[in-house]
Amino acid sequence: MHQDSKQPGPKSNFSKFKELWFLLFMLLFTVIHNVMDHLLGDSWNYLGYGVVFLVTYILFRYMRLSLPILRKQLSWGSLVGFYVAGVFLLGFIMLP
Repeated sequence: MHQDSKQPGPKSNFSKFKELWFLLFMLLFTVIHNVMDHLLGDSWNYLGYGVVFLVTYILFRYMRLSLPILRKQLSWGSLVGFYVAGVFLLGFIMLP
């Protein structure tokens, strides 16, 4: 008698990216990017973009560990929907 043992193999887990912290991170990064692009214009380069991305990502990962409310699960549809609505709202507010 041979018994197949089904062991779960390594799989990608994207559930942490469906949490509230990720939505807030994306919205804040969009705001920072737009402000920096407006202020610096052509001086805004990929190095600055990468540094701002890493700093905000590290900040929100730390906040995720510190604040349990930021670990609230969202569906992919609500995550994308809230992000698009937030970008339109922030775009409306930030228009000159």
